[in-house]
Amino acid sequence: MERIFSGYIKAHGYAIAVAALTFGCIFAADVSLVEEELRPLDVDDVVADHSQTFFRVRPMGQLMFSLIWVLVGTIFLVGIVFEKKETILPFATIFSIDFSLFLIQQLTQLERRNFKELVLSSNTAVLVVIPVYVGFTLVVLYRLFDRSSDDPDEDQDDVESARKPVKFTLGDDRSPAAMEDRRITRFVKFHGHLFLAVALTLVIRELWMVTLLTFEFTAQEWSSGLDLAFRGHPVVRWVFVLVWLTVLAFMYGGMKWEDGTYLQPAKYMFLVEVVGLLVRDLLVTINGDPEGRLVYDLSYLFYLSVFVVYVLYSFYALRTLFGCDRSRNLGLKAIDSRLAIVNMRRV
Repeated sequence: MERIFSGYIKAHGYAIAVAALTFGCIFAADVSLVEEELRPLDVDDVVADHSQTFFRVRPMGQLMFSLIWVLVGTIFLVGIVFEKKETILPFATIFSIDFSLFLIQQLTQLERRNFKELVLSSNTAVLVVIPVYVGFTLVVLYRLFDRSSDDPDEDQDDVESARKPVKFTLGDDRSPAAMEDRRITRFVKFHGHLFLAVALTLVIRELWMVTLLTFEFTAQEWSSGLDLAFRGHPVVRWVFVLVWLTVLAFMYGGMKWEDGTYLQPAKYMFLVEVVGLLVRDLLVTINGDPEGRLVYDLSYLFYLSVFVVYVLYSFYALRTLFGCDRSRNLGLKAIDSRLAIVNMRRV
């Protein structure tokens, strides 16, 4: 296996472990510091807020689960460092229990919310994506650590073997090594399809918003474009929507044909959006309106940095994967052509 893929998988494991530790500590500190929340519930509280009767969101339940999350997050983080597959099971168990309780809590609130609004909300999309992402990552990590424990001398290869784009064996494609490579390929492609789906959803939303905004603008507002934010002007937003639709079409083709060249426009467009966001916040700060910044806190800047690194790392892994697949296909075609020449000579 290429080191880029094992490092990419472990990076997602580190991100999940650090997130569990961070939020576990934050929620535990929040429960410990807020003394008002530690008082017992009376009848008026139960009538006012039914969600407080659910054990998971009560102070004691939240404190207990936060401490458990800190414990299993630490175990999981140590397990990733030393590549111990046994440390994945406690984390997966607590995640399944906590997510099931959260899902039950959301289902109990259906009577107070519109079903259509609940289905189309962003929280529902998060509820669908998070368990798939975490579960998929844990499964691939388990397979990776299991394979590392079976082949302890695999990482001791020489420099020339490590620089090879891909290592494959002739024979049955159903071998354990081939099946393992397919799982890793699906994991890397999953993040490419996830970026494509999220970006397409945001572009469709932007298309709907800019269409409504176009009809609301008057002729004077259209002519006085300098009085508006550059990125907020309808003409500029239309241009960005059309460009995003084009680059996402290229990315879809690249994912389908497994050609990393078609992924480059989407990556560059993403970087343009990030740079534009930072420039906008800088201009807003210079103009004396710091409250109008989108990244108005160091925590938001940290989240943005993590997201940018994740996206760029995913694009790099996809390009490497598609390059390996192309090298494999070229190698197999060369072998087939040589076998055909040998058979012709024998005839």
